[in-house]
Amino acid sequence: MHLKKHLPGFFLLIFGFILFQRCIPSDNTANQGPTFSISFEDTASTTPLDGRLLLMLSTNKETEPRFQIEDGPNTQLIFGIDIEGLNPGDATQIDESAFGYPIQSLSNVPADEYNACFAACPDPIDFRAYTVVDIYKDKNAYFLESEFKKTPRPGQRDYLGHVNATLEEMNHRELALGTHSRSGEQWDIWQAVYSPTGDNGYPQPIWDKLTGEIDPEVAEYWKENYDLRYILERDWDQLGTKLQGKIHIYCGDMDNYYLNNAVMLMEDFLENTRDPYYAGEVAYGDGAEHCWNGDPELPNAISRLRYNTMYLPKILKRIEETAPKGTDLTSWRY
Repeated sequence: MHLKKHLPGFFLLIFGFILFQRCIPSDNTANQGPTFSISFEDTASTTPLDGRLLLMLSTNKETEPRFQIEDGPNTQLIFGIDIEGLNPGDATQIDESAFGYPIQSLSNVPADEYNACFAACPDPIDFRAYTVVDIYKDKNAYFLESEFKKTPRPGQRDYLGHVNATLEEMNHRELALGTHSRSGEQWDIWQAVYSPTGDNGYPQPIWDKLTGEIDPEVAEYWKENYDLRYILERDWDQLGTKLQGKIHIYCGDMDNYYLNNAVMLMEDFLENTRDPYYAGEVAYGDGAEHCWNGDPELPNAISRLRYNTMYLPKILKRIEETAPKGTDLTSWRY
């Protein structure tokens, strides 16, 4: 007998010798982990019940969690407590004191896989600014078109704004190196990641490599699956609490490939988040080119060589603020 219920990030199964009518995850601090309050009604039993109560948590929705507990590396989570004389209507709790496998306590169950993101010069995180192209509104990636003329879109610049190559030139070079997104260069790499597979077995082009004409159906696929700003805005009611305090983005405001454009659009969204506010960080390097990492003191050519020393103090602070109760925070610091 069991009760199944979906929870954010996990598939939940309560399993025991009685049918439980209520399973309520209680609010608590991040260090304590979740607490589950469980009871049953007298329609399940009119007498007190004894037995072993098992709580199973799984990230795999394909089969029941009770069939996913195993000795191997793909096992899901199980926690158990003994119950004696539990009366109808009374609640018992499974909390951090319950012994579990392979994680021994609910206090050590991660909220999600990652505790923070520190991203420098991120590849486009808002496809309204796929560098200098809005793949949803623009019809052509290579040109700004008007009634009487068309102006080439820039593809690469220096910190003074001098354009070294246009988008058309950069894509035509890739086309000369290899068709069907096989050049191994940047635009083809992005397309290989974001696009669905075409009938020919290759990534469907976001635009015609020769003419720059954008395919709106492929753009819609990108939007629903890989446009990070759009996905965050669409699902903030589910993702907000998981990402609060975790997002840290750094970008030069003269990024050679205009990656700062998407960062600015992402920042506009993040700064307007509510319930919860994102509580992270977005910073720009004044006049800094590609791969500025958040160092406002040293030149970009030097600071981009010290990502680890820039981010380790921030990572350490995050670990200290969010570590589960009882975590060793001292022996590994030297």
